[in-house]
Amino acid sequence: MKFLPLVLAAAAAFTTLGAAAQPAGPATCDAKREAIGRDIEMAKSKGQKQRVRGLETALAEVNRNCTDAKLAAEHQKRIRA
Repeated sequence: MKFLPLVLAAAAAFTTLGAAAQPAGPATCDAKREAIGRDIEMAKSKGQKQRVRGLETALAEVNRNCTDAKLAAEHQKRIRA
């Protein structure tokens, strides 16, 4: 019986950590662009040419297709799911 409070406290701690560990992702298109730009610079500094090409493609797609309204709609969709 003395272990029950300890077990409950541990379970609560792990549940909280699991919820906090889920990444939120960039909230705006500008934030997405900045994150991809940082990743490109890091990949360049490490000589990862294929990763740089892939990230540049991703950046082009964000520039072409991303709108803050679309991001907000996707976020709301995930919340409701």
